[in-house]
Amino acid sequence: MSKFALAAMLTERLGLPKADAMEAVDTMLDGVQRVLLSRGRVTFVGFGSFSLRERRSRRKAGEQKIEIRTEVVFTPGEGLAGQVESRHPRRTEPASAARRRTSKARSPIRPKR
Repeated sequence: MSKFALAAMLTERLGLPKADAMEAVDTMLDGVQRVLLSRGRVTFVGFGSFSLRERRSRRKAGEQKIEIRTEVVFTPGEGLAGQVESRHPRRTEPASAARRRTSKARSPIRPKR
């Protein structure tokens, strides 16, 4: 869903003018961004939370330094997680089928001759 679609939903449900709905969406996203940039945490009860996490990059052969990146993480709340689970229940499959599926997705890189 794009922010334009979200603004259209606000217009439809709340009867807001399109410009006001777009301003509301922009204001909310700006607020979320400001809190994350100040290393805060944004929580929407029942929906989930956004936070920052530091993560080490993969170390390449011969590198002496490890690069640390900061990334945005979304953790779903109980309400959202429960709704997703009820609508899309877990499936089980033999481990061999899962291995075949992932091995097809990754093609081996062959060196040039």
